[in-house]
Amino acid sequence: MEYYAAFDNSKAFWPDIAKQPRFSWDVDGVFVNDKGFILTSDEPWILGLLQSRVQWFCISQRCVPLRLRGGLWQYQCKKQFMERLPIPSMSREEKDCLSELAVKATQTASDRYQLHESVRHRIRTDLHSRAGKLNQKLHDWWTLDFGEFRTEVRKALKASIPVNERSDWEKALGDWQNRHHALTDVIVECEEELNDRVCRLFKMSRKDIALLDEHARHAMIDYSYGEP
Repeated sequence: MEYYAAFDNSKAFWPDIAKQPRFSWDVDGVFVNDKGFILTSDEPWILGLLQSRVQWFCISQRCVPLRLRGGLWQYQCKKQFMERLPIPSMSREEKDCLSELAVKATQTASDRYQLHESVRHRIRTDLHSRAGKLNQKLHDWWTLDFGEFRTEVRKALKASIPVNERSDWEKALGDWQNRHHALTDVIVECEEELNDRVCRLFKMSRKDIALLDEHARHAMIDYSYGEP
């Protein structure tokens, strides 16, 4: 079909239904089916704008609320609603700043995801047992101290870390967690600056920003460039 060629271009894409900001940037020709949408663009500043708190608030006001899931509304982010999102006027310098922040956050999030998957693979291959698979806590391994990690390994994998390997595993887990937290700090720093810049582009007052932050806290929105 004619629109297939659009997938070869750099683009932002997002799911049809979302309860969190889930916008991504692609330059590798990735395809998406009818459960998602794309917006072709040569410049990733559009991703930074879409991922901002301001735009998610606008999405929550314009898109159709579908259902409550986990205490959050899922919205149908259809093209006809997304096309109506406001875009502030901005200089070339402002676009470049948003692009730089969006690309940095996206790349760092990709690095963090690769770390997550690498550690999960290590757990599965080194401690694998046919009796079980990774549970949610082992999937989110960076939230566990070493004692909790050993407990979940026994619970989910029906395995035990050998005594002579425990020091190595404890050190490895600590190193992985430090890497996870360092990458997360970079993402948060990028997002905070990005949100601040977008608020200024929309000429929001301190009161407006306080209300926006309160909306985000009340809705428990995660604006991070996280895992899919």
